[in-house]
Amino acid sequence: MNQNDIEVLYDISMSIGLSLERIEMLRKCLTVVCKKVNGTSILFFNNKNECEFSYPKKNEIISQFYNEKKDKLVDLLKVKDHYQEKYQNSFIHVFNVRDQGVFIVRKSNVFLNDRFVKMMRPVQKKISISLFSCDQNIAFQNSMEEAKNANLAKSQFIANMSHEIRTPLNGILGTVDLLLQSKHESVANEKLEIIQHSGKYLLTIINEILEISKIESGKLELDITSFDPREVLLEIQSMFLAQAQKRGLELNLSLSDELPKYLSADLQKVKQIIINLIGNALKFTPRGSVTLRTKVDTLAQQVIFEVEDTGIGIPKDKLSQVFESFTQADVSDARKYGGTGLGLTISRKFAEVMKGQLVVESVETKGSTFRLTIPLVEAKEAKTVSIFKNTIQKQFKILKPVDHLKILLVEDNLINQKVAGSMLNKIGCTFEIAGNGKIAVEMASKNTYDIILMDCQMPEMDGFDATKEIRSRGLHAGPIFALTANAFKSTMEKCFSFGMDGFLTKPISFDDLKDNLTKIAS
Repeated sequence: MNQNDIEVLYDISMSIGLSLERIEMLRKCLTVVCKKVNGTSILFFNNKNECEFSYPKKNEIISQFYNEKKDKLVDLLKVKDHYQEKYQNSFIHVFNVRDQGVFIVRKSNVFLNDRFVKMMRPVQKKISISLFSCDQNIAFQNSMEEAKNANLAKSQFIANMSHEIRTPLNGILGTVDLLLQSKHESVANEKLEIIQHSGKYLLTIINEILEISKIESGKLELDITSFDPREVLLEIQSMFLAQAQKRGLELNLSLSDELPKYLSADLQKVKQIIINLIGNALKFTPRGSVTLRTKVDTLAQQVIFEVEDTGIGIPKDKLSQVFESFTQADVSDARKYGGTGLGLTISRKFAEVMKGQLVVESVETKGSTFRLTIPLVEAKEAKTVSIFKNTIQKQFKILKPVDHLKILLVEDNLINQKVAGSMLNKIGCTFEIAGNGKIAVEMASKNTYDIILMDCQMPEMDGFDATKEIRSRGLHAGPIFALTANAFKSTMEKCFSFGMDGFLTKPISFDDLKDNLTKIAS
């Protein structure tokens, strides 16, 4: 191989594989090949006998030659990589690109010598490999797009299921909530409490499935706020005291003196992790105690929350499984203790997204210690987490007692109309009902209301479009609150972007509704 051959081979080789887009790769490579063999034109026919690329333009002589010879070429190129023939005063050269097709060069003079043909063999192989890589890249991109579409479809399905499941739950829990505030015989109250407990447990399971869905779809987001950790931990302890006493267990709280007055973190995620850890500890501790303690590692700049119990513990060979989705340390635990096995998975993901970690130490029959670590970020003051839009500029001057409010309730579900209506009656508000967004717009154009409670998913016109229409036409200057069964943060942001001022998540309890209407009124 002489110096000129080396330079030709180098130039061609450098042009191969410069793009993972198939046509672009052919363009960059075959134009160089054509020039280096002194060709007048070059065409690439793929293994489907389609002309996929031509340079400088499609050559009719090459196309005619290929159409006449392609059946013969298949057999010829099985035994060799190159075939050449004089055809219509031109010299035609066919190069086999294994498993991909052929490229055909037209020359105006002389055949290629054996030395040059031999030199082209590694070039043909490289082109074949590069085209295969292009095809793999296309397949990968298609798979990514399919996965993305599947993920979007899944997210939409989960959001719809959230709405469909929470809507009847709102009716169940809302009705029970109202009945429990009425005077009933103790037996009736006991049965109502069972229904209420079962409904709340079902709601917990739904929330866990929704959280897992958000984690899998990469939609887990942080909502940083400042809070008083002592106040939060005392609140959590008070939530579980009755349950602990009923089981004959001690529930202790040990707070470090080094714990800052205020911390900055995602309060809701911190609370959910600790609540889940204490709930598990109580569930798996038949006797003894559960202790929630805090520590501060000033060197590592970390706050540590520990939940220690004297319960059944976890076998050493099962420790690695406790944070896996849908699993418990012992399959029989699911039957004996209940639960989805999602709580610890969610808790660890929450910890990780906060740049912390959740680990466990356990000895079977002796008990377990779960340790949550988050970055130590001190804050100057606590900011109350609110259902109201943080960026709201206007002040609503309703200046009415809550029991004098006139409300437009926009809700398509008949049961939820009755439940919410009963709650508003009990509070003392007057209200009117619109069965969908279109009716709500019409009613807002004819009447004046202090507050509009707007369901989001409705037929004919949903709550988002109805709110946008009401705001754009200046039909209602007061607050519009979303009634949403979808707890995703993106839905909350969507509520604000369409002109709503806050949201209430279904199922809505009587106390929540009354408290929030009181806040709005004042």
